[in-house]
Amino acid sequence: MLVVEILSRSTRSEDTVRKSGEYLAGGAEQYWIVDPLDRSIDVFANRDSGWDALARIDEATPQATVPVTSALAVDVRLAELLEG
Repeated sequence: MLVVEILSRSTRSEDTVRKSGEYLAGGAEQYWIVDPLDRSIDVFANRDSGWDALARIDEATPQATVPVTSALAVDVRLAELLEG
C-alpha cells in the first residue's frame, strides 16, 4: 500500500506526525509527503522499525527515480507534479 499525503497549512503537523505513525502501524509500504508550499516531495519506505527516507525531490533535486516495488520504479519530476 502506498500513501500520499498532500500537506496543507492547517493540518501540517497532524499529517506528518500523528498520521505517519498510523500509516506505519497500518502496514503502508511507502509514505509520500507532498508539500506544495515548500515545493518538495519526500518519499519514505516502511522498514518495520520506522520510516526510511528513499528520496527528497525539491528545487535542488527536481527529479528522482523512486522504487515502488522490487520490480517497479517511477520517475518523479517536481515540475510535472507541482506546476506553477
